[in-house]
Amino acid sequence: SSYKTVNRLVNETNEFKTICQEEDNFPLGYFIDVRESLERIRIEGIYLELEEVYNLKRSLESVAAILRFFKGKESEEYPYLNRLTGNVKVYPYIFDRINAIITKNGRIKDNASTELQRIRSSLIQKQSGISKRMQSMLRSAQKEGWVDKDVSLSIRDGRIVIPIPSAYKRKIKGIVHDESATGKTSFIEPSEIVETNNEIRELEYAERREIIQILTKFTNDIRPYIPELLESHEFLAQIDFIRSKAMLARRLNAIQPALNAEPGFDWRSGVHPLLYLAYKAENREVVPLSFHLSGSNRMLIISGPNAGGKSVCLKTIGLLQYMLQCGMLVPCEEQS
Repeated sequence: SSYKTVNRLVNETNEFKTICQEEDNFPLGYFIDVRESLERIRIEGIYLELEEVYNLKRSLESVAAILRFFKGKESEEYPYLNRLTGNVKVYPYIFDRINAIITKNGRIKDNASTELQRIRSSLIQKQSGISKRMQSMLRSAQKEGWVDKDVSLSIRDGRIVIPIPSAYKRKIKGIVHDESATGKTSFIEPSEIVETNNEIRELEYAERREIIQILTKFTNDIRPYIPELLESHEFLAQIDFIRSKAMLARRLNAIQPALNAEPGFDWRSGVHPLLYLAYKAENREVVPLSFHLSGSNRMLIISGPNAGGKSVCLKTIGLLQYMLQCGMLVPCEEQS
């Protein structure tokens, strides 16, 4: 009910409608809500998961891009939207910390820590060695006629195995990890590579532990910046909401009417927004309504037959006024 607030909200929406119509370079990348994650890591010992760090990276990139967009404009071009950017801060330090540990695709970098680099290097070496050895054993089994020529290596429970007909499963010494649904095929891990597979599994566990250490350290580093990060995401949410109102205004062909800090309205050719959208989908036109109420003319009697449009008129008047007071643009003519 505050004129000042309504005026600000409507002008923000109207400015964004102009951006939607006239600007091609407004950043529309990632509007990701990470506020719940940021609130959660206020507690010492809690850390951001990898996906949460990736979401934080992308959302902060969106915030930074939006700030650059408005910084590149004259302050009087979008004054109301510009005011929203005033207290928003994006710290280069946080970007540097994120970019130091994850790739642009959201994967933990091999060099995120010296220990992780060592673990992954060992993993690659052992996996490469197992793969070569298993291929050699598969070829030998195919040569002996125990395995069909078109069979390839498989994975069961994270371990490389050879699919072999159950009738020949005793031909290869090892552990049977699985059988096919019919029982005709067994999946065997040869004994000679069991130990290497165990080492690989241990390295994978070590990799996970080291990644948790990296994420925990990163979370500890950014914990002091949580208030600023939350504020920047409130800004992102606000921009997303205003943009939504602007996009709706374009769908409704809505405009910003002149505002007065007094009770009363003078709607010119206003249309019920939901009726307008429904009719638009059917290529039909809504009959517009014009009506005026003011301090000196506070009542209007609407009469007419059943199904004559009285209820639609009342709903249109109420809804348009309510839309305006929620900061939305209104489907009517400019002179309203």
